[in-house]
Amino acid sequence: MAGLERVRAVPYSVDTGVQLGEAVLLGSQERSYALSVANVARITLARTDVDLAWVQPAARWAIESDLQQPLWAGYVDALDEDEGGEYVELTLVDPVGAVLEDTRSAKELVLQRTAGEALRQLLAEQEAWSPTGLSLGRVDAGPFVEEALKATSLQHGLEQLTAVSPGYDWWVLTRNVGGALAGELNWGRAGRDRRGDVLRSGIEIKQARQVWKRSGLVRSVTVVGQHAQFAQRAAVELLTAGQGKGDVPAVSSETSVQTNGPAGRRELVAVMNQEVSPEALIQRAETILLRTLELAHTLELELHLTNTTVQTIGLGDRFSVSVPSLMLGAGLEGVVRVLGLEPHEEDGRLDAIVTVEEVTPV
Repeated sequence: MAGLERVRAVPYSVDTGVQLGEAVLLGSQERSYALSVANVARITLARTDVDLAWVQPAARWAIESDLQQPLWAGYVDALDEDEGGEYVELTLVDPVGAVLEDTRSAKELVLQRTAGEALRQLLAEQEAWSPTGLSLGRVDAGPFVEEALKATSLQHGLEQLTAVSPGYDWWVLTRNVGGALAGELNWGRAGRDRRGDVLRSGIEIKQARQVWKRSGLVRSVTVVGQHAQFAQRAAVELLTAGQGKGDVPAVSSETSVQTNGPAGRRELVAVMNQEVSPEALIQRAETILLRTLELAHTLELELHLTNTTVQTIGLGDRFSVSVPSLMLGAGLEGVVRVLGLEPHEEDGRLDAIVTVEEVTPV
């Protein structure tokens, strides 16, 4: 396929991380980068270009790009091969999905520390008896966590930390260091403030699609804790207008919404399975609100991957955007944050999922 010479796959040792063979040209590829999820890739390789040891389940591969895209690395999750076929297809999963998802952690960890400290403890305890192949990269402190972390796997532990840390995410970065792969697990507020850069239709943007859902019309989020006495359960209600009530003072949300009739006043309720402080209830309510709003108004952008601004887009980055043809022709201008990326070097295209955080009246 034309353009695939700008992207290639390279086999690496699962033990030492060193390169096993020459870069392999691809018949096709698709791969994703996203925050706080296990990422997946699919590649097709000519049978004559690979060794059997390279394509067996749990073998390690990296995908390299000539268009400034981050190194993607993962492990073979499945091999699909037809008798007499020219190509084999590999499904790859990143280190979180291939290692942390299937690595059990302590059944219960009672936390009285920041989320960043909890992450360090989880990984350190695991590395002491069963190495994951990951080291810690950037680890921000995050909010103070005061509850029992009931994780069945390290990935589950990460998900629980994310659920009580508004605005925080985890992600894996892999680098080639001296010819060997080195994977880093990161935690914090991902991305850069690049609102001075504008993504414009016809220049950076090839095509845009808007998805705007009623799920973002949230009036309030209520979180209830546990207690031996039903009547003594603590609760907090977070209103999008910033007026709280219950057992804690008012809490201001960064996002406010205008509602439209009874269908536009959603009231979300969550019940925790343990007794926690009012502060912990607030953190959980804020996270639920932010995650709900994050997916309620999104743009699916096809971007020109040969554009230098587009090549430097990273997860979590905030940009200004201008798409005159959206909003039924009224135009959409505002601020967006990058949630997911899928590079397609073969088409000179970068697919991006972004959440609309601010809309500027046109």
